[in-house]
Amino acid sequence: MIFITAMSLIAIIFGFVRDGIFTLAHVFNANFAMGAFLLIAAILRMIIPVWVKPGILADHTSIAEIYTEKRREKQEKAAVLLYLGLMVILFTGLIQLFLSFILR
Repeated sequence: MIFITAMSLIAIIFGFVRDGIFTLAHVFNANFAMGAFLLIAAILRMIIPVWVKPGILADHTSIAEIYTEKRREKQEKAAVLLYLGLMVILFTGLIQLFLSFILR
């Protein structure tokens, strides 16, 4: 909800500067773009490999354990980003649908 609120405020300011009026189109487009950005960031975070710098006292088994642990942590963070991006898009769509019924 923080992302939706922040992007809505930025879009309202942008709409006033650019067009001089308030339109909901700016708000919804900005929020959908933020959701898409979060989804792309999550997918890239899942794809990009983990870099493990071997230390002097590390052997191949400990490097494999470190790599596995870092990969798991990275996948968990990517899943949170993916969930956040989907929720931003979902909530923005639901708000847009709700407002379309009210503002008819």
